Amino acid sequence: MSLKGKKKRKHNRNLSDAALGDLLNKISYKCAWYGSVNHQIDQYAPTTKKCWNTLPDGTLCEYEWDKPIPTNVRTLKCPKCGAVLDRDVNAAKGILITAHREMDKTT
Repeated sequence: MSLKGKKKRKHNRNLSDAALGDLLNKISYKCAWYGSVNHQIDQYAPTTKKCWNTLPDGTLCEYEWDKPIPTNVRTLKCPKCGAVLDRDVNAAKGILITAHREMDKTT
């Protein structure tokens, strides 16, 4: 068994993690420079497992799927409100809403 490949993958992952950390530091610096807020949500927030569709009465559906959704599934149909959701757009809405909720708790 060769360990060369495993060492290389670990080294590449470490470089990738360092690059991401450097990017986050630069974003934080620029936000501070321009007086903006940089808020990072919890990485385990269920942004892709919830329906973030706005109902006609102005509330959010927030149905949560109980099983993991495979990554090859690109569209979802909410059994509660019937909305057909693009997975990426729904996750982006979830990240934005979660960030607003977390920021409201801190103020």
